[in-house]
Order: sequence, then structure tokens, then C-alpha cells
Amino acid sequence: VEIISTNTLLDLLAEGIDLALRASPVLKDSTLQVRRFATAQLRLYATSAYLKTHGTPRSPEDLKRHEVLVHSRFASKLALTSNGRERFEMVPSRRLRVDDMHSVRAFAVRGLGIALLPEILSDIGDGKPLVPVLPEFATQTGTLNFVFPGSRHVPVNVRAFIDLALEMVDSPA
Repeated sequence: VEIISTNTLLDLLAEGIDLALRASPVLKDSTLQVRRFATAQLRLYATSAYLKTHGTPRSPEDLKRHEVLVHSRFASKLALTSNGRERFEMVPSRRLRVDDMHSVRAFAVRGLGIALLPEILSDIGDGKPLVPVLPEFATQTGTLNFVFPGSRHVPVNVRAFIDLALEMVDSPA
């Protein structure tokens, strides 16, 4: 098993890659198959120390006074909704551009701002948990998909990995 961890959109066929996990809903290559893996919403998180120093936003408008850290491939304007009711659009600062969610988290842990992250990254067991900021607000639910070269016969190891991953998501330990 070889795992390639990259945020670059690779050509699976040309690179000889059996399986990819992609958050992007758009597939330009119609020879690829897609299987839904999981859904996620992004929420705002920061360290307690950051909030103590810079203040805790009480409303979305307060975010304008903060550095909001986001993935560099996100749209320039982000929409957050509150339990499906109140909608707030924001243009995050682009002072720091990062194309990796773990790096966005790392900068938040270092107190550089408020991060827009999936909940699973708010506390990864490293002793540096982030706390929710405006917890009632989140992005629209997005989908993570398994993507693999299309053929009538998906390799057994690829099918087994997908099945195991889906089983683990459906019944977490």
C-alpha cells in the first residue's frame, strides 16, 4: 500500500493511482467512478489563548476584526448559516494562503487566527484542542468522495478498502 498525501488534483490514470479521496464534487474525467464516503460541515475554531487575547466574536460581524484562516482553494466569499436560518457571507483575510486543512489547523493552534475546519480536526488528540467560535454557524454540508478509475472490475483491494472505510465511518469506535 502506498499512500500519497497531496492536495494537488492528480490524474489517477496517468499516475497509476487506484483510489483518491476528494472533497471536490466536480469530476472533469468521465472515466472515473465516484462513491460517497462522508459528509462534513466546516465550523470556526480557535485556541482559548487566541480568544483571550483578541476577544471572542459574539456575532458573525465580529469576524471582520479577526484573521480567519481558510483553505486557499475556497471561494473568495464564504457563506455560513445558523441552523439553516440566519445566513452570513464573509470575505476571509487572504494574508495567509494554505492548501492543506492540517496546516490551517496548525496556524490556528499557534494563535494566528480563527480557523474554518471540519469538526474532526478541532481535536486530533495532540493535546492542543481548538474551541468552537460561533458554534451555531457552519458552512453548507459538503461531501467527501472516493474516486477511482472506472472499469467493470474494480480491484479487490480497492473495493475492500472502501468497504472497510465506510464501515468505520458508520460505526466509529
